[in-house]
Formats: sequence, structure tokens, C-alpha cells
Amino acid sequence: PPPLTRQQEREAAQQALVKQEQERALRAQQAHDRHLLLTYKSPEDLRDRQKQQLEMIDEEISAATKRILVLDQNLKIERQLAAEWQKKQERPNARLPYAVQQRISSIANAILAEDALIKERQGERERVNRDFEANAVRLTELLANIAVERARSMPRHRARVLPAAGRSAQVPSASQRNGQ
Repeated sequence: PPPLTRQQEREAAQQALVKQEQERALRAQQAHDRHLLLTYKSPEDLRDRQKQQLEMIDEEISAATKRILVLDQNLKIERQLAAEWQKKQERPNARLPYAVQQRISSIANAILAEDALIKERQGERERVNRDFEANAVRLTELLANIAVERARSMPRHRARVLPAAGRSAQVPSASQRNGQ
């Protein structure tokens, strides 16, 4: 065969990359399928695990919400103390002491951090639901495929009919038994 042109070489290289990526994706899907089948006996098992993960996430959100409430109360107290301090000063807009500013800033930052944690965990909750739904669909497909394959591979038992009186029984030949 004549040597390949540069364009043909590029196309061949591109096709090889596409084929490698397809093979990698197939191996990843097969590994994921094996994991699902080894981890969960049924979609109900998978849903139980989903429920456990969601409960853990909800507990984290609840704890963060409680921390925000406490921090908010602390922030209100610090701001009240700061306002009282400013009222006692000779200058109306006297600058708060650095330590007071730091406490207020620190509490406000902690509230922001807890709020960010809640948003992150809510996003995690959505991802868990989405992933578990996709996995439940896939597990159902895999289990159905296994059931079909088992049904195909089971030998078919045919009921033997006893011959009527005076007739001899006909035994099916090997080709008849194998469905040919």
C-alpha cells in the first residue's frame, strides 16, 4: 500500500484517540457496574444508602444552622456593646477599639463560613439525589439483564406426557431437545 498522507496520518491518529477514549469509557462503565452489583442487592438497598447519606447531610445543615443562630446572637451582643461604648465616648463617631472590631469581624466571618457550608451541603444533597437516581436506574437495568440471561441459560424442562394405553412413548432426539 502507498504511504499515508499527512492528513491520513492525522485522521488515523484522531481515530485511534477516539477509540482509546471509547475503550476507557467502557472500562469505567464496566467498573461502575461491577461496583453497583457488588454493593447493592436491589434498588431498595441503594435507596437505603441514599437515605443514610441524606440524613448525614441534613444533620450537618441543621448543626450549621444552629451555629449561625448562636453566632448571630453573639454578633448582636457585640454590636450592642460597641454601640454603648460609642455613646460613652466624647467624640460621636469614635473609632471602636481594634479588639472589638476584630470580635465583630470574626463573628461575621464565621456566620458567612457557616452559610457557605450550608450552601455547599445543599449542593451535595442535590448531587447525591441525582447520582443515586441515575445509579438506581442503572442497577435496575443490570439486574433485569441478569434475570434475562439466567432465564436464557436455564435448561428448558418439557413435561413428559405419558403415552396412552397401547402406544409407545416417543423420546425426542438430541436435535429436537436442543430446539433445532
